[in-house]
Amino acid sequence: MKPTIFVFCALCLGLSACAGSATAEPKTNSAESRPGIAAKRQSPSPDLGRSAVLVPDGKERLWIGEQAILVEVAAVPDARALGLGGRAALLTDEGMIFVYHRAEFRSFWMKDCKMSLDIAYLGTDRKIFQIGSLDPPVAGSSSIPRLASDREAQFVIEMEKGWFERKGHKPGVQVRFSKGLMDWLSLVLESEGG
Repeated sequence: MKPTIFVFCALCLGLSACAGSATAEPKTNSAESRPGIAAKRQSPSPDLGRSAVLVPDGKERLWIGEQAILVEVAAVPDARALGLGGRAALLTDEGMIFVYHRAEFRSFWMKDCKMSLDIAYLGTDRKIFQIGSLDPPVAGSSSIPRLASDREAQFVIEMEKGWFERKGHKPGVQVRFSKGLMDWLSLVLESEGG
């Protein structure tokens, strides 16, 4: 086993999940048929497969255009299934990024979500190609709001509803990752065979 994969596995085994979010809708046409998607900040614990965040302080920096934000990282399957569900709000200029080992059509839904969210889909070039907003399900309704990507996405960013519009960000804006986020991306690609 490569040392980096061993370190990745050891770190992941040391984390536990604390939350949920807008979730990826279950896939029916993919080998990666897993419901859910997001995750919540957490502290180290002994279960890699259930970890939602892969960084010690729970957040990494990225830039949307010139706007710096802090994001929680959901980079393993169970973490992506947890999401921001159960939370009532996000801090200013903070959100979550979902990292996948390859680009595919994605679909997010608002199961267990208590707050309205903006969802931005990014391609392998790390440019946003689609932004949409979703509200939590209406109480008593069996309908769960969802947003499917209109093309293949490797990354998805969730922010509070209206954030992208308030900041003037539109499809085509470039997203830059911190070195720490790039390191996690490398580990995801290695561990998931990407």
